[in-house]
Amino acid sequence: MSESPAGLPALVVGESSEATAVQRFLDREGLPCTHVASASAAGEVLETTGASVIVLDIDEAHSDAIELCRQVKRDSATRLMPIVLLSDRSADRDLAKL
Repeated sequence: MSESPAGLPALVVGESSEATAVQRFLDREGLPCTHVASASAAGEVLETTGASVIVLDIDEAHSDAIELCRQVKRDSATRLMPIVLLSDRSADRDLAKL
């Protein structure tokens, strides 16, 4: 079984089919993964368990997702944690809002 950096699971946030697909891929590859439905649930996981990377669906509860990013980057313990943003938005004007 492969290990993620620092031995911590990846944290997948969102209920979209894209977030579920990422979680299934990580599981198939043998990488530890925690999948939660919301940004608030992700905050709880980060406080208790931690994570090596966050995969965040920003199309669901957009403002909560952006606030989670801000919290992660403000905290010195998680500031360097990578965050991968998932979005089904394709128009430049939509992406500029992020």
